[in-house]
Amino acid sequence: MLKRVFVAPDPGRVRLRFASRAVIGIGLAVALCGLVGHSLVAAVTGGLAALLALFTVTDPTVRGQAVTTALLPVAGLPVLAVAAVLHDQPLARDLIFLGVMGAGVYARRWGPRGHALGVFAFMMFFAAQFLHTVPGQLPELYAAVVLSLCASSTARFGLWCYERRLPLPAQPAPPEVRGRLRVTTRQAVQATLGGAFALGIGQVLSDERWYWAVGATWWVF
Repeated sequence: MLKRVFVAPDPGRVRLRFASRAVIGIGLAVALCGLVGHSLVAAVTGGLAALLALFTVTDPTVRGQAVTTALLPVAGLPVLAVAAVLHDQPLARDLIFLGVMGAGVYARRWGPRGHALGVFAFMMFFAAQFLHTVPGQLPELYAAVVLSLCASSTARFGLWCYERRLPLPAQPAPPEVRGRLRVTTRQAVQATLGGAFALGIGQVLSDERWYWAVGATWWVF
């Protein structure tokens, strides 16, 4: 009984290798941020970027994973900049936040790559709220994100790229589309409406921690 509760099947130790490599990659990213003298805010942002790169990039091929990882800054850094610029403009900030949320969910229509880019963009905006990012911090945060992605990529594609020895996973058939809107469109609308409701309730409860309500809604979807 206890064994079934605390022990999970892990054929080929794939989950163990995946988790171990993530710990190595994130640790390397944060350590490098510290070694080059980045602030704690930059180290947190870089560590988050490394975590997202290692956990959300799930393309079936190693080459596809490398391409998606290279595209993460393209999706995330502009969003981080917008969040920083709008930090003292609540109405515009909230509208853009909801727009990023909806776009991030809608991006799933392009498969694993779209999902990873959407998650990265949303989390960059979320991190800017959590860390109270201002425009003056952007150069350091940009450098931390790029450095951390390079570190996580070194762990993933250089030090321990075990996927090269694994067979390609079977690709699921695309879901049948019913109704006028595709599934990702309906999910994007639902997520945006849910996020708007959560944002309103969150701001009533706390002017300083409201974004956690939006983040919780995001992870539901």
